[in-house]
Amino acid sequence: MVAMENEISNSLSILSFLISLYTVWATLWDNGDIKMVRPTQIYLGPDGPRSKYKPDTQKIYIRSMIYNTTKIGRIIGSMYVRVGNNGLNKHFDNWVTGPNALAKSCGLFVDRSGNTDHHHFLLQHQNIEYKFSEGKYCLEFYYFAIDSKKPILLCKEIVEISPQIAASMNNMKHGVYFNISYEGKYVAAPDFNRPNEETGLV
Repeated sequence: MVAMENEISNSLSILSFLISLYTVWATLWDNGDIKMVRPTQIYLGPDGPRSKYKPDTQKIYIRSMIYNTTKIGRIIGSMYVRVGNNGLNKHFDNWVTGPNALAKSCGLFVDRSGNTDHHHFLLQHQNIEYKFSEGKYCLEFYYFAIDSKKPILLCKEIVEISPQIAASMNNMKHGVYFNISYEGKYVAAPDFNRPNEETGLV
């Protein structure tokens, strides 16, 4: 009986020690994975009037939470969106963020509690002739962590611009918002305002 009690006690001690090791590992060494909550709203269309960018520069705007799966915080060095349409890809790699006044992003710290912000992705100046048109668009959101050399996919979404909405966007004055429905699909509606310069919202 005593031997059995000692065996149980030793087993519990070993289990407790293993749990402690895991806790230390998860707290100090496990970097975790950076994740992004599906955006509830996506905007495609011209950027608002700014001194730095031409008003007709196309952009992608989202508001979403980005978080890390462990307690350890990580730093995102840069983000971009790869847009696929009719076999062609464009990279919106001019990343601008900010809860109030917008600024060119120079990094983003994320931990388990998450970071909710406005994210604007614009084309570089050499691609300003590009504009959104009718068709399906595959939006792939990538990030570079400061401890990684390759881009990592955060989120992938499919949206579609109808012929009617494309016609209203054709004059480079209209954008389109995609709001996520209760079915988890993005529903498009033409919008005749551009995102507010300060908040990104209309």
